[in-house]
Amino acid sequence: MAPITPSSAESIEQIKRALTVICILLVLSGSFWLIWIDQHRVVPVIMYHHIDETGRHPVATVPTDHFEKHLRYLRDYQFEVLPYDDYIRAKQQGEHLSRKTVVLTFDDGYADNYTNAFPLLRRYGYPAVMFISTDKVGQPGYVTWDQLREMAAAGITIGSHAIAHEYLPGLPADRIAREITESRRILEQRLGIPVRHFSYPVGGFNDEIKQLVRQAGYVSAVTTNRGFDRFNKDFYELNRVTMDEEDLVFPIRWAKFSGYYNLFRKAREPQ
Repeated sequence: MAPITPSSAESIEQIKRALTVICILLVLSGSFWLIWIDQHRVVPVIMYHHIDETGRHPVATVPTDHFEKHLRYLRDYQFEVLPYDDYIRAKQQGEHLSRKTVVLTFDDGYADNYTNAFPLLRRYGYPAVMFISTDKVGQPGYVTWDQLREMAAAGITIGSHAIAHEYLPGLPADRIAREITESRRILEQRLGIPVRHFSYPVGGFNDEIKQLVRQAGYVSAVTTNRGFDRFNKDFYELNRVTMDEEDLVFPIRWAKFSGYYNLFRKAREPQ
């Protein structure tokens, strides 16, 4: 083994110093990244559709027992499930919300939202918003007006999901305006409550549709993962996180409820 000369010892020391600097830079860059992520996390607006047994429906379904496990997870880990109106108000006022804050939403107004989801929400004391397509109310497989009144009286927020649940960017301009304005009028007339929030059917919107929603008097509108506002700064383009039957796997469930999931998933074009 060759003896360590002064020059080689100096070289080794330089390598050690370089490695130390690299380690520090890695730690600092990692710390910066973690700080950036933490500062840019958004309150997750969770989206459900069916709460029922899988295989019975063509759209996203969360089994009832899985849904209860979601609620139990939120309770056990001391999340605050915020009423949707409070969430919007807090955003308007620039309030800082806890890292453990989530919002629960349901689209389409399926009957199982009343028979399966609503009793569990009451049991856990959690608020939610249900976005309703008015032409679907009372149809087979959908909630009735009486059920909507009962849920609204119990604290469930009711929002509009248009009239016929059609993809708005594909409709003529006059139809788009009617879907947005008339659905709100019908809901308010039939339920006797203010309707302040809109959900784009199939998540479809564009700048003109957003403007129509604003002009119709809504104070917010939610989509799916369309658009590029990952930070949910635009009140008329609020991205949501879809829950499905696979979300019992801890890393996935944690990511979706944590508020970080929105930062990394693939975005889709607004339309």
